[in-house]
Amino acid sequence: MDTPLFSLGKGSTQPVSSFYTQGTNFHILNYFQQLKDKLSIAYLKLSRYISPLYIAYCYEAKQGHKHIQLAQELRDTSFYLNSAVSTLRHEV
Repeated sequence: MDTPLFSLGKGSTQPVSSFYTQGTNFHILNYFQQLKDKLSIAYLKLSRYISPLYIAYCYEAKQGHKHIQLAQELRDTSFYLNSAVSTLRHEV
């Protein structure tokens, strides 16, 4: 018969370490739920910028030689934004 080294009071059969583990599990689950909520919010906020950024890129790309650098920067930013939104979509 295994006797716990620590227990809560005379009538308790639950080890103290188990008691703390249950509370810790609750906090961990609560933490992950909050993290998931924050990732969902970030996904929603970032996904709003995909279309306007693409429209800006298309506009600048059609403007000609003087706007090539800006169009390239917008294209790169669009790539990073799409990657971030895709990653967030998979995490949520």
